[in-house]
Amino acid sequence: MEFVDSMIDVSEIRRLQNLRNRILSREAMHAADMKDAKAEGIEEGEAKGRAEGKNQAKREFAQKLIADGFKYDKIAQLTGLSVGEVKELSLARAANS
Repeated sequence: MEFVDSMIDVSEIRRLQNLRNRILSREAMHAADMKDAKAEGIEEGEAKGRAEGKNQAKREFAQKLIADGFKYDKIAQLTGLSVGEVKELSLARAANS
């Protein structure tokens, strides 16, 4: 009987060790996934920030060209903004003056 009890204990210990190892493995995979997701989020945020910064620089340049009397189509050509966006900037500038 003692031998059977010890066999049960050994098999239970092995089962628990296997369970523990699976849990640790899943936790490690989850941690790696979280690290990857964080890095991806940072990259996306930086890319979005750069794009917004470029757009803001274009708009500021367009506002200077508007102030200097450039035509809307030329401003659009020089900045990459649409003629409509240039007109909006001009209207906003006029409203703030």
